[in-house]
Amino acid sequence: MTSNESVVRAIGSAEFDAALAEERRPVIVDFTAVWCEPCRHLAPKLERFARDEQDRVRVVSIDVDEHPEIAERYGIDGYPTLLVFQHGIPVLEWVGPDSLDPLPAVLDRLAVDPTTTAPAKPRAAVGRTVRIPGPLPLARVAIDWDPDAATGDAVVDLPAGARLSLMIARGNAGVLAGFAPDAFDSLTLFDTPVTAADAAVLGRLTGLTAVTLFDTGIDADGIGQLARLTGLQQVSVESTKSDENASPDAAAVESLRIALPHARVNGLRGRPDLAELVRAAEQATVDAPEFDGQVEVSETIAIVLRARRRTPDRVTAYLTVAISDGYHLYAPDAEAQYPLAISTDPESGWTITEIVAPVTDDGQLTGTTLLAIELIGGGDELTLHVRAQACRPDSCLAPTELRVHTALA
Repeated sequence: MTSNESVVRAIGSAEFDAALAEERRPVIVDFTAVWCEPCRHLAPKLERFARDEQDRVRVVSIDVDEHPEIAERYGIDGYPTLLVFQHGIPVLEWVGPDSLDPLPAVLDRLAVDPTTTAPAKPRAAVGRTVRIPGPLPLARVAIDWDPDAATGDAVVDLPAGARLSLMIARGNAGVLAGFAPDAFDSLTLFDTPVTAADAAVLGRLTGLTAVTLFDTGIDADGIGQLARLTGLQQVSVESTKSDENASPDAAAVESLRIALPHARVNGLRGRPDLAELVRAAEQATVDAPEFDGQVEVSETIAIVLRARRRTPDRVTAYLTVAISDGYHLYAPDAEAQYPLAISTDPESGWTITEIVAPVTDDGQLTGTTLLAIELIGGGDELTLHVRAQACRPDSCLAPTELRVHTALA
């Protein structure tokens, strides 16, 4: 190998399988894509690490657009992701690494303790019929983010591979009891307390593969129930607050990682001791939030925009909206009784396909709430225009338009 030759080689399916079967050293696989800006930032760091540690680790890369079957095999849907293998078995998954400082310690630990556990096999995709009870006033059902998805009192026939999602915003998790165990693939709770009775319901939702908790605490009972879900692949505990209390509950995240070693928890999955090495390093060096984003404030409204690119042409944006006490928001020109009118710049390259938000009878919004916005298109930046009118019971202020902008990784 010459000094100018890259140590991190791009490989395909056949060479990947051979590397896992034959390599005696640990193997680190970088799942990357040409359109992924964080992947480009990581590449030189990974090259330096691989060159320094080449005697005790092999580092390779997989282009997920050229070899999607490998990413699908391991449930990789965020990039970059580093997957560490020991004896052909994944022992650590790390989504969105910045500094690679923990990796030498991970290799040290594997040299002392090479223990592996066979990962859970992914559930086979089968068609199913789901009954959606209604009404669901503070919840929204989506089929692969289909804007025409039923919201209650419906029976839906799902083809194999289709995903059914439920979002409950500032509502009651007790509505989960009305669904069959295999009804949902994905559950999002926003500012929705999980009581002891609700925790027991979580444990019977055996179809869940992903759970996201925004501003929603979870206690030991809830964690124990989630640990029963062997098909659960991803758990995210996140905060939408912009103050000093914005960080997710560190104790809950760590308890989830211990209880669910088979699931990706806040970007980490694998042996608890290896995940702890990464978590401790990140906690010591990273103060920035998980998403790039922008806060915009008016007299009565504060909004925070965060966004995550799912594929080159799909983005999910999260818009947190906080309204001053004593006011409510109303947007007379908003569609579908949403309390906000949201649009993109015509030249931005992005088009809104779905807004998942609380739907109220009067189109009003109070307090703090979260909206999930699905977009398709292309570009490295996203700008949203948010128009609303803040009102008191006896009067309204002039309509306000806020503009929020974020770079897309």
